[in-house]
Amino acid sequence: WMTDIEFLSSLDVNNLISSPKIEEMWKTVLFNQFHDIIPGSGIEQVFIDAMEDYTNLLKLYTEEWERIREFVMPDTKSFVVNPYNWSRRQVLKINDDEEALVEVPGTYIGVVSLATTADKAGAFVLEDGICLCNSLIKAVFSLEGRLKSLIHKPSNVNVWRQEVWGTDM
Repeated sequence: WMTDIEFLSSLDVNNLISSPKIEEMWKTVLFNQFHDIIPGSGIEQVFIDAMEDYTNLLKLYTEEWERIREFVMPDTKSFVVNPYNWSRRQVLKINDDEEALVEVPGTYIGVVSLATTADKAGAFVLEDGICLCNSLIKAVFSLEGRLKSLIHKPSNVNVWRQEVWGTDM
């Protein structure tokens, strides 16, 4: 997500939206990725400090994102950014209860029509597990991460049967 905000700010050739906050955010990210966090060798206080840093970073990122969004695309709150040279395919949150799998071309800023989305996808927390689904399958996992069912949606057939597969995944 830092690359998204940096990509957007790099489009500003007149330095109207450039901000030293972006460099500050990068320093926080890189410090916490290097300093005893990634190798897991830190003591408890290191992780507490890192979580505080990331909480503050998320707040700052949200403020900067909104400021840059106002400059880049003032007429819309919904747009996608792909700062990479290759296309990205990922789940996009549309609103509180809807998500879609979209493909975004490389180095792209713009609106993605939901009519062109490849698939509807979602992840939901259930009372006794987690459900991952798209237009073809619905996978339900226990809270421990064990696959409970795998439904082929077009046929409504549960293709996961523990006794057939002989394992408890």
